[in-house]
Amino acid sequence: GVVINNLYAGIYLAWDIGASATENYTGWDATNQLGYVYATNSNYYGICAVSPANASSYRAVNNPSEVWGNQFTDARKYQFFVDGFLVTDGTSPSDWSQQIGVGPFSLQPEATQTVAFALLGGVNLNDLKANAQAAREVYLPVAVDETPTPERFELAQNVPNPFHTSDNRQ
Repeated sequence: GVVINNLYAGIYLAWDIGASATENYTGWDATNQLGYVYATNSNYYGICAVSPANASSYRAVNNPSEVWGNQFTDARKYQFFVDGFLVTDGTSPSDWSQQIGVGPFSLQPEATQTVAFALLGGVNLNDLKANAQAAREVYLPVAVDETPTPERFELAQNVPNPFHTSDNRQ
């Protein structure tokens, strides 16, 4: 088998929020590893890295200049992963998309790598942040019970026995 190096996993999302897709904004909240998109007087929508908990890249993608006209090639998408957090905010109204990624990973033959992202919505940015935190809490593995396991099990005579005077029943 072949080792796969510099493998990234990610999601590209093209949002059309509000009455006009060309009047959207986008941003990045590093604390919650959350990329978001919104329009004036609209709900907020976004994506966050869940597992691994830290994204390795986020890109606010300006569709007119970077996607339209068949410019959004596989090589460009990969470069956005490698670039990390080069363009994280779209503060001017436009048609924005977003790309978030985790990696790079190196996979040995037959190995696997699990990644998870949460797609979110909220009535405002604070609500969206709370939903990102809740998504992580739901996804986190359940804590393992650390209760010690008994070393032996023993069944002893029941004393006193409230039902029989003897355990030698026929």
